[in-house]
Amino acid sequence: LVAIQVDQESTSLLVGTTNVQESTLEISFPSELLAAQNAEFVVLVDGLETDYTITYADNNPTIMVQIPEATEEIEIIGTTVVPEFPLGVLAIMGVVSAMALVFSKTKPFK
Repeated sequence: LVAIQVDQESTSLLVGTTNVQESTLEISFPSELLAAQNAEFVVLVDGLETDYTITYADNNPTIMVQIPEATEEIEIIGTTVVPEFPLGVLAIMGVVSAMALVFSKTKPFK
């Protein structure tokens, strides 16, 4: 991960990546940051809409999406976004997401 940014204009969460191998991105965020009516987010990987799975813990969404090799941007589009969300929490989310990427690429030993 190189950056996570909230885009107020498009009501989305942008995730910038580099040197990506084919993997699964799992990202959790507070529903106060980004929400979608009827939990219908739109997820774009390098500008193309893609399928995703969503789960909720304490009303906060966790989105899992397959990302192909060399992906540069993932955009999660909702219907509402809170721009004044603390940047420190976004940084923590970035670290957690990066760890999820690393762990998703490791394979269990047999």
